[in-house]
Amino acid sequence: AFQGCGWKDTALVPTCVLNTMMGGGASFSAGGPGKGMYTRLYQNILNRHGYVQAASVFNAFYNDTGLFGIYGAAPADGMGQLVAAVCDELKKMQGAISDVELARAKNQLKSSLLMNLESRPILFEDIGRQVLTYGARTPPETLVAQIEAVTAADLNAVAAKMLKTAPSVIVHGDTTSVPRYDLIAKQFA
Repeated sequence: AFQGCGWKDTALVPTCVLNTMMGGGASFSAGGPGKGMYTRLYQNILNRHGYVQAASVFNAFYNDTGLFGIYGAAPADGMGQLVAAVCDELKKMQGAISDVELARAKNQLKSSLLMNLESRPILFEDIGRQVLTYGARTPPETLVAQIEAVTAADLNAVAAKMLKTAPSVIVHGDTTSVPRYDLIAKQFA
C-alpha cells in the first residue's frame, strides 16, 4: 500500500476513478457472471494467474492523507509470483490508459455512486459525512461532473505521486516465497 490522498485533496475524485479502473475481485465471487471482468486486476492478475485466489484494490481516505493498495491472496508457493504481478500492475498505473478503459471506469464509478444514493441509510450517512468533512453537502450532479472531468493524465499524476511514497507491505501466512521488503520497495524507487 502507498500513501494516498485525504478527503479534502483535489486528487480525491481521480483517485476514486483509478480505484475503479484497477478493481479486482476473487477467483469466485457472488454477483453474477461478468462482475468486474474488465478491471485491470481481474484481466491481468486473476485471469492470467490461475493460482491467485483474490486480487483487489483498496482505498482508505482520512482527513489529511489516505491509503491506496492492493490486497492479494494465493497459496504459499505462488506468493512470490503474486507479489511480482501486483508490483507490475501498480507500476503500470503510470502508463497508457485507453479512452475505453477510462470511460468504463468513470461510468462504473458514476453508476455505483448513484445506485448507492438510492438507499436511504447510505444517503443519510453520505450527507452526514460530507457535512462533517466539508461543512456542506456536494450534490450528486456535481460529483458526476467531477468524475466526468477526470482525464488519463490525472490518473497518471495521482499514481506517480503515490508511487513516490514508501510502500507498506503486509504478509500473513507462509512468507518463504515472498521477496524481502527492500527488494519490493526498490521496484518503486
